[in-house]
Amino acid sequence: MIRTICLPVLLALVVAGCGGDGGSGAGDAPVAGADDARMAAIQAALDSPERTDEMRARDAGRKPAEVLGLSGVSPGDHVIEVGSFGNYYTTLLVAVVGPDGKVDMIDPPASEPFGGEGGRAFDAAHDNAEYHQVDYADAEFPSDVDVAF
Repeated sequence: MIRTICLPVLLALVVAGCGGDGGSGAGDAPVAGADDARMAAIQAALDSPERTDEMRARDAGRKPAEVLGLSGVSPGDHVIEVGSFGNYYTTLLVAVVGPDGKVDMIDPPASEPFGGEGGRAFDAAHDNAEYHQVDYADAEFPSDVDVAF
């Protein structure tokens, strides 16, 4: 019952907090050309050769361009991705934030069978990603974050 109530409330809060203001995702005032650069980075991430055919097949249902656009994530941002698991969005996020940004991937210890090994491998292959496996109740999240995903 709590999960049924919390998920819609959480989604409503996320959507309410994701005004596409064209800023850095941190509530900054819009910057001329920033939205164009952000959308170009999102499109480049979608077109990345690193994305598998399986990832691309999921795009129709997941609508990554719209989700990333609403999230406000921009090149150079520091993003926390809670529940990175299969790396679908992680692959997109590291491409959008680029070499000047960072993505902290945070999974619970129970994710080991389907997320841990893949998360560590992804971290090793990407200089702008860092994998953390920690109980969410004990996690100490960084304070210098632009977007929580």
